[in-house]
Amino acid sequence: MRELLVSINLNSLKISYCGPEGCGGISSEISPEIVKGSQILDKERLTEDLISLSNEILPKGKKPDGLNFLIGPEDFYVFFVTVNKNDGDLNEQIVSSVKDKLEVPLEELYFSYTKIAPFVYQFIGVSQKYLDDLLDISNLWGMPTNAIIPWVSLLPKTLKDTDPAIFVASVDDKYVVSLSELNGVYFAQSYDEPQKPKELEKLVKTLSVYNRKKPIKRIFTLNSSLKLKNGYDVLPVLDENETHLAEGFEIHELYLHILQENREILSSKINLLNSLPLPVLKSKSNVLVPAVASVFLVGLLIGGYFLFFNKPQDSDEIVAGVSSEAIDSVVESTASEETTTDSSQGAKELDKEQLVIRIENAAGITGAAGRTQDLLEEGGYSIASIDTADNMREITQILIKDNFSDYKDVLLEDLGDYFPEALIDSLEESDVEYNVLILIGKDSEI
Repeated sequence: MRELLVSINLNSLKISYCGPEGCGGISSEISPEIVKGSQILDKERLTEDLISLSNEILPKGKKPDGLNFLIGPEDFYVFFVTVNKNDGDLNEQIVSSVKDKLEVPLEELYFSYTKIAPFVYQFIGVSQKYLDDLLDISNLWGMPTNAIIPWVSLLPKTLKDTDPAIFVASVDDKYVVSLSELNGVYFAQSYDEPQKPKELEKLVKTLSVYNRKKPIKRIFTLNSSLKLKNGYDVLPVLDENETHLAEGFEIHELYLHILQENREILSSKINLLNSLPLPVLKSKSNVLVPAVASVFLVGLLIGGYFLFFNKPQDSDEIVAGVSSEAIDSVVESTASEETTTDSSQGAKELDKEQLVIRIENAAGITGAAGRTQDLLEEGGYSIASIDTADNMREITQILIKDNFSDYKDVLLEDLGDYFPEALIDSLEESDVEYNVLILIGKDSEI
């Protein structure tokens, strides 16, 4: 497909293209009468500039099949929301917490929130006007829009784990710093380029303890030569030997890298098109089934857009509407849909003694590892060792080697209410004496 990748930052318009003929990128300065910061002032002239640039980069006589927009941290809102299962309706808690954190009315945003761990949700929102302006540009050109993506949300997708990390990217004389955990971003902000390297180092070290008892030690860079001492590990996000585009197109390169690994990212909530509201349908079981837009079809209908992708969403991924009534409808509908299933249903009869477990206390709760050991040994499991984890965790994580994955359901059943909805992940194959690692988080009730 001949899709154009477009970003607008600090009055600089950048377009890149990768197709059968190869890859390339081109950029141009935009008049402040057309774009001021992230505010689009003249959509018609911006569309003309976009078409003109695309004619220089696309093969002669070819038109793009679609547009993909990358937007910066100044153009969207992202953070984590933590809820308490004992404080009533979870969706009401999320909406209330989001309103407290935002500096703009929630009703002015297209937004969604996705469950990424037990009682932890990632909120992503974008100004309705800004997103509508981008879609207007597509409409003026007569091109479909396939994605509108906050590029910092792609950064954690380059990692092989869900551990905490800091990302530092240099983009058009700005430094963008984002914090991630559980494969999601919970902080992102751009800063003027520091006059001295030590200023950036100080900023990163300050943010490494943002809402944390222990600092984040893993730093990943994009187009930055940041160097830190005192135990910090600094690594590049992308392998420079695998780049396709010229210098200055690093965030475009990031997008291409992620799509090569997982194109399904376009149907996730990272693609803000999937936050556009459509009528909410209810099934007979009263489960919320929002129809969300994945591809923008060109055309006008009473000044509006045709959107489609009628994909049922997981109940933990909530799409919110335009008005307060739509928000209330989503919250009210979702509140009645929670059901429970027996996690052990169909579990195989397994020899629990084959499952050798290591337990680490990552909650800072005295005796948590010992009590968990007693609980599991009474259930017939073999405990290799217990210890205190190097880093504290909010959420309990259970890591299991792939060849013992059949034990997952029965293990979760035996842990019962002590570790509600613990996060399950794979344990890398190694020569360690255990095949399961339990990292007890602060959410545990042991």
